[in-house]
Amino acid sequence: MSVSKAGLVKLNIKASSLGSSSIKTTAATKLATTTRTSVPSFGIMAQRSAVGTGAIFNVKQYNSMSHSMLRHDLNDNRVKVFNNVGGSYYMDLPSSKSSDNKFAAALMAVGTLASIAGSVIDTVKSTDGAGGTIQSDNVLNELSNAKTSGELQGALSKLETAINDCETEIPDLNNKISSEKEIKENTQTKLDDTNSNITSEKQNITKQEGTIQRLSSNITEKETSLKSIETQLSQLSPSDPNYGTLNSQRYSLQAEIKLLEQQKDEAQASLDKSKENLTKLNSDKEKYTKEIADCDKNIEEYNSKKDKLEQQKAEYNESLHKYQEKYTKLVTSETKELTNLSNEMNKLKEQFNKETKTDKKNSISEKYTSKALEYNKLLHSSDVKGFIEIETNLNNV
Repeated sequence: MSVSKAGLVKLNIKASSLGSSSIKTTAATKLATTTRTSVPSFGIMAQRSAVGTGAIFNVKQYNSMSHSMLRHDLNDNRVKVFNNVGGSYYMDLPSSKSSDNKFAAALMAVGTLASIAGSVIDTVKSTDGAGGTIQSDNVLNELSNAKTSGELQGALSKLETAINDCETEIPDLNNKISSEKEIKENTQTKLDDTNSNITSEKQNITKQEGTIQRLSSNITEKETSLKSIETQLSQLSPSDPNYGTLNSQRYSLQAEIKLLEQQKDEAQASLDKSKENLTKLNSDKEKYTKEIADCDKNIEEYNSKKDKLEQQKAEYNESLHKYQEKYTKLVTSETKELTNLSNEMNKLKEQFNKETKTDKKNSISEKYTSKALEYNKLLHSSDVKGFIEIETNLNNV
């Protein structure tokens, strides 16, 4: 076995070549004696033994280190390998006892880890980006694909969580809808007042512009009359009988013009103020209009989410009742199957204890191991109570 070809050896064990030997004995012999000249690289050297130790050249040492390192790594880090049931976990790690079936235990561990990976991937895929609610299709697919009571119980737990999420989110959405409606109502009142003020300011602008135009015309007219009187006065002497009358008219016109200009200035100030107010009011109107549109958009979005959640909740509740019945039937069926396997193994124990021939004892032991692995696998994947994991090696029972 070369360094570039590190990895697991293909043992090529056939049923026809076993003879009176057990699969365990044959596998151990193969592992100790098998060599190869060309095997694809599996790329797992660093995970199985320390690089540079030369362990890969000694099959017994290589596999011994592999099991030892796996066992110590898991125990030292207090690792529990959870399966996809959602509550049970795999604890049948390879034992240090030489009589344990390490190969079978390792295969079971690998299968469990594969289930974990699938479960994690499904969990990640089942979360939407809007708020963490499990999507309907993923939950229901997991329920419909569940083969054992353990798998179904895990899916039912997710379903109950999804129902609880709906029951929490629906009232929350109702509160948000009420809040948005209240904000919209208050903003609408502000918008109505703003529109009323805009109308008033526009009316005042029109009024003041008319007033300014009228006053400007009067001022121009009176300034023309004043200029005519001043021209006449410039041609008369103060002793002229008409001088006093014209001079009085001049003072009167000057006073009127001053008053008209004062009124024009006031009208202009009012006009400027109204234009300034109108600019602000139009800005407020745009802001309030946008806020109301945002409220309408939010209300529509929240109503859409609420309708979807109510639909999901109804679908979830219907599925919950349906799959709870299926769960009960599965538990009953698995309880019966575990009981039957237990009875079969008890009979094999009796046969094993009574048998004196080694080859027949090995045959019985193999059957027992097969039944025990089947029993433990079913137990790990089910939600049945009242049963415990059993030893897979009949020699240790």
